[in-house]
Amino acid sequence: MRRRYALLLLLGVSFALYANALEGGFIFDDHATFRKKAVREQSVTELLDDYRPLRYISYRIDEGILGSNEPWVYHVFNTLYHGITAFAVFLVLRRLAGGGAALAGALLFAAHPVQTESVAYLSGRRDLLSTLLYLLALLAWMSTRTSWFEVGFKPRTRWLLPALVLFVLAFFTKEMAASLPLVCLLFDALIEPARARRRLRATVLWPRLLARGRRILTPALYAAGAAAGLAAAAYVLLGGATRQGWHGGSWVSNYATSAGLVSHYALLLLFPLRLLGDHSYDAYPLSHSFVEPKVLLSLAGLAAGIWVAVRCRRRAPLVTFGLGWFLLTLLPVLQIRPFHEIAADHYLYLPSVGFCLLAGVGFERLRARFGRPAAWAALGIVLVAFSVRTVIRNRDWRDEEAFWKATLATAPRCARASLNLGSIYAGRAKAEKDPAARSALFNTAAHFMRRAVEIRPSYAFARVSLGGVYRELGDREAARREWEEALRIVEGMEWPAVHPGHIYLLLDRFDEAAAAFAELLASGHRQATALSGLLNSHKTLGNIAVAGGRRADALPHFRKALEAAERLLLTRPDDRGLLQETAALARECGDRRREAELRARLRRLGPAR
Repeated sequence: MRRRYALLLLLGVSFALYANALEGGFIFDDHATFRKKAVREQSVTELLDDYRPLRYISYRIDEGILGSNEPWVYHVFNTLYHGITAFAVFLVLRRLAGGGAALAGALLFAAHPVQTESVAYLSGRRDLLSTLLYLLALLAWMSTRTSWFEVGFKPRTRWLLPALVLFVLAFFTKEMAASLPLVCLLFDALIEPARARRRLRATVLWPRLLARGRRILTPALYAAGAAAGLAAAAYVLLGGATRQGWHGGSWVSNYATSAGLVSHYALLLLFPLRLLGDHSYDAYPLSHSFVEPKVLLSLAGLAAGIWVAVRCRRRAPLVTFGLGWFLLTLLPVLQIRPFHEIAADHYLYLPSVGFCLLAGVGFERLRARFGRPAAWAALGIVLVAFSVRTVIRNRDWRDEEAFWKATLATAPRCARASLNLGSIYAGRAKAEKDPAARSALFNTAAHFMRRAVEIRPSYAFARVSLGGVYRELGDREAARREWEEALRIVEGMEWPAVHPGHIYLLLDRFDEAAAAFAELLASGHRQATALSGLLNSHKTLGNIAVAGGRRADALPHFRKALEAAERLLLTRPDDRGLLQETAALARECGDRRREAELRARLRRLGPAR
């Protein structure tokens, strides 16, 4: 099929399958990504300061083109990027296996239900863009390695710089792109193996080959790729995403779980029935030994896959390449260096390309043996099944409540799903005017939050939230018990999800809260959290002193609160609420000139929208 027709077909399939996702709203991390980050109000410099800057720049482009920051705008572009990425899959597979296999594989990629988390979830833009750039970088690398006879055994090095630039862009969109140099090396070692062997020998025999006047390989290609790959691997292993201790408390548990993840992801590609938006806490059970049945089966499957890959490396190198792609691109998310998210469906967006290559090769074998109609009929059955599952799954992403209910139905022991569903009911209760309905909603919220605590007793954030609901229900003793238990859990933790200072504030221990936030500020971490906590702590202490008739004691606290507010304003200069609060603190401190400046800034912002 011609490229332009393939592009139109894949875009059409993408929009047809995700049409019912276009009306979805902001879900889960989208609130931080779009609302707290205030994409529309950030400067380009601020956008670039994020560790995944291209994602935010792409959102700005979306808004500029369609002139809106409503969710449907980003859904349209997510769907568009998915269709374009499927087309990039088509181009890569066509280079590797020919047009028939490429079209079959690209259609499977576009329709596969496991992609819904990357497409229907607005924050999934990271996977879409990173995979698209990854595939384009690979295509550029292929262009340096192919058509060797036509160019006199000289690699087309003009494609090296685009390949490196695309690799860097892909990596800073999502760190999973660190595997690209390994995939390029695998491509060189497997595809056209005789030429690959000559090129590898050339790196050792370079002086002799120069003397012969035959250049088969430019070592700069490998040197540059190796340097970029090592830098990317160092970033993934030593920095970047949020880190934590061993999953399960020991390296044995951590790596036993890693072994089980390989079979989990492989089965999810083959049978995408149990799709899950949140694998945290007990939603994905950890393994604690290498002799557990699940781990043993996974290791056996991994060994079988490696055996097949080794046996096929000469007779069917594309099979080896597809299996290698799947394993190599999964490496960054197999908890080799533990990080907070144990598993996720969207981790498969890039590795699924290897699965699609294997499916494309299988389609070609089927067509060669049974004819074109039989092959297309088999592919059609799979595509219809995948498409139906994708459309059904999209419904789970339409809003927060649907998403967390679907998560809880699939994984009843997902503590975060229980907590977040409880938070939804608590939010509704706060907006409810009828006392009876309000109480009923708070009781429902308490039910889900208690369930989260039962599943995960050490879940400090759930205990803090449950305490807040108890307070709303008038049970202050129960609220205090939950907050004190949460404080016991987080004290001494290096990176607690809930900072102790916030819990001190809830327990009315304001001096301890101020000290905790001051310590956090001095550490240089979570500066916004520290400043906001200091502002609230010292403002409250000042108000308490004023209420007790101790104005002189209140003034130092108001000055410290004003200092924290002023520093916060440097990062949020147009925050109306913060401007008003800072102006009020300036008045309390007797700084009328500063108060007037802040009031003038508020007037210049114009009326609130």
